[in-house]
Amino acid sequence: MRLFDLEIDGEKYKACCGLRALAELQKKYGNLTEFENKIAPKTNDHDIDDESPDGDLDNDTPGKSDIDIQAVIDTAILFIKEGALAAGIECPSTDAVYSASDPYGIAAQLFIIYVESLIPDNEDNEKNVENQTK
Repeated sequence: MRLFDLEIDGEKYKACCGLRALAELQKKYGNLTEFENKIAPKTNDHDIDDESPDGDLDNDTPGKSDIDIQAVIDTAILFIKEGALAAGIECPSTDAVYSASDPYGIAAQLFIIYVESLIPDNEDNEKNVENQTK
């Protein structure tokens, strides 16, 4: 089980996305693809404003590329609770999640934690991690 640091407004929390967290996400959203779409929705070609010289997202089509803020809150709390359990520490207060200033940044971190948790461990990865922490 891997532990990650989830940073919220400069404070780092231990976070984990193990089997129990995956089962909870699957139960809540029906399947993991639906969960992924909540915190990292795919943008459609129609979301890009072709008339804008820099290709900014078109504000006339709200919701097509937005994250689900409640899913971000729920997932952050879940991963923090799982991280504390995995680290064998008391679960810190998760109140900071509700007042976080960068929900998109948190969503990106959560997605990275989720994806990297799905990558199987192997001996080379463990040796690399050990060498990096020395």
